[in-house]
Amino acid sequence: MLRKELRLKKKTDIDHVFKKGGSLSGGFFRILIKENELNHHRFLVITSKKHGRAHQRNQIRRWIYPILREVILQNNQAGTDTQEKKPKFKDMIVLPRYELITIKKEVWKPDLLNLLKKI
Repeated sequence: MLRKELRLKKKTDIDHVFKKGGSLSGGFFRILIKENELNHHRFLVITSKKHGRAHQRNQIRRWIYPILREVILQNNQAGTDTQEKKPKFKDMIVLPRYELITIKKEVWKPDLLNLLKKI
């Protein structure tokens, strides 16, 4: 689970990302992105009932959040080296495809990492 300040929770913020944000798509994920005016990124992983029962939806979230945390740490370490420009922080909504629960993590993890590098 992410720290509270790294979670995108308010309905107004989520709607703002859906309506005015851009998107990136990969084989197994779609990521909606909108810049924010905070000093950190915020994330949300949305899984619907089409992903399976509650324990399967929670499992998908538990798989994805550590990867997001890893990327945040890498970006923070890279950002401290060069302080030339103020980094742009973003609100991100991760929408996994429905097939994700049936596919091994080794197959879809590189896809998510590639999408997060593009951001």
